[in-house]
Amino acid sequence: MIQNSAAMYKKLNSIVYEEYLNSFKKYNLAGYTIVSPPPFEEIWQNNLSSILKDPSTIRKVLKQKANIVFEKEFPFKNPLNIKKIVVKKFVHRSFLHSIMSCFKTSKAKRHFIAARHLIRNQLDTPVPIAYVEKRKFGFILECYFISESIKTPVTISKLVKKENEDVELMTELINITAEYTKKMHDSGMVHNDLNLANFLLSGNNSEKRLVLIDLNRSKIKKKLSPPLRLKDIVRLGWKNYRNKFLEVYCNNYPAYKNWIWYYYFYLNLRRKKKKIRKLKKSNAGNYKKNY
Repeated sequence: MIQNSAAMYKKLNSIVYEEYLNSFKKYNLAGYTIVSPPPFEEIWQNNLSSILKDPSTIRKVLKQKANIVFEKEFPFKNPLNIKKIVVKKFVHRSFLHSIMSCFKTSKAKRHFIAARHLIRNQLDTPVPIAYVEKRKFGFILECYFISESIKTPVTISKLVKKENEDVELMTELINITAEYTKKMHDSGMVHNDLNLANFLLSGNNSEKRLVLIDLNRSKIKKKLSPPLRLKDIVRLGWKNYRNKFLEVYCNNYPAYKNWIWYYYFYLNLRRKKKKIRKLKKSNAGNYKKNY
């Protein structure tokens, strides 16, 4: 049984649930702009600095490449009974990105909006608690997204590598990821970084949660065209199970056979783009060596 976070929140208190989804407060504190549901306001006022900066409260560093992601204890009373949080600090990848930040919505804000959109549409994602920005003359100096921490998560990509001979498990994984992706696309949201490593499965056999993470590249539209959907789907990389995934995604509708042709068209296009990027990198490396 795959649980749904929205259903879980409704069990707590319908008033808190409605307040959480339909309202948020924006306020300034110590040079930071914070956007968060009202029930968390007092927590940020008293503990913002320690949550963002204090290394002694870090339980685990989850990622330290392009962006920095770490897990922290959250020992504060809150209406959603969250005990641990994940803080994602977005870092500018180049000087040009830092200049362009003046004209763009921050990645943390995009992540926050996308997460709320998924929950409104009965799709599971780590509970978005807040996004925090620090700007100067419009330029982003610091940027954080804060959410709940998922208990004992396993990425779908790891399960596929380990259990690719388990037909029953593979069928279940294909079904749940295809249904999730279809419902997300039907809601008007395209992920733009959709891969099996961004699907997390947690919980025991009787109560599993399938959650989607890394939403900062997402875009929300009124309606998604088939090309936009397919460009998102080709990133998943199901390899030997692509046709089965499309069959479930299209709900066994006969037209899915037409989608297969377009799917492989976009897949080959994506492969060619990757080859071109690799070639450019290797040429740039050779140029640096020679000069």
